[in-house]
Amino acid sequence: MKKYFLTIPNYPGPRQDLYLKYNSPRIKKFCDMHGFRHIEATPDKLSLPSVMVNMWNSSDDKRFARWWFCRQAIDTGMLQEGDVISYIDCDVFVAKLDLPLQTNKSFSYAIDSGNSHNTGVFSLRVNEFTRKLINVILDKERFDKLRHFNVYRENFNSHSPMCDHDQDAYYHAAGIKAHSWVPFDKLPNYGFHSNKNYLVKDYF
Repeated sequence: MKKYFLTIPNYPGPRQDLYLKYNSPRIKKFCDMHGFRHIEATPDKLSLPSVMVNMWNSSDDKRFARWWFCRQAIDTGMLQEGDVISYIDCDVFVAKLDLPLQTNKSFSYAIDSGNSHNTGVFSLRVNEFTRKLINVILDKERFDKLRHFNVYRENFNSHSPMCDHDQDAYYHAAGIKAHSWVPFDKLPNYGFHSNKNYLVKDYF
């Protein structure tokens, strides 16, 4: 089993400097401890593997880049059945080096401050489920259809389009509302199927 740890540092100014000075060395240390190969996909492509050569022009929204990488890595054989790839946003700091990031689940990710399901930190194991998940998130026809679908957002107390980026595409697939003032760990099924403003069958 191969394990990869992906970061895509692409911040302007001081945030990029903070990543390079503090986060990058910390992540490399974590990877050494847990047997990951760290792939630092910088915009200048100097450290990108060949599978990512065209990735930066593959999507209108750079937030889809992590999913494009996963699919291209699978399609080219870089990632195979049972392999693990983990990802964190570059402004996320690894506080406890001894704790593993991946779990025994096919797909694991963070619930951000208890108020939103956040795919800025995730780990997935390559199998039939995660292949389908990646393809659903990257389905442009589905995404374009969802762009015009308004849902109620509790944090803004208003309705707005649900599908602005990759995380919203996942929300639609799992029936998760975008925000909840009640922590998701207090909701039935941790918030899955909590968005009842649409029928899942209408979007597949």
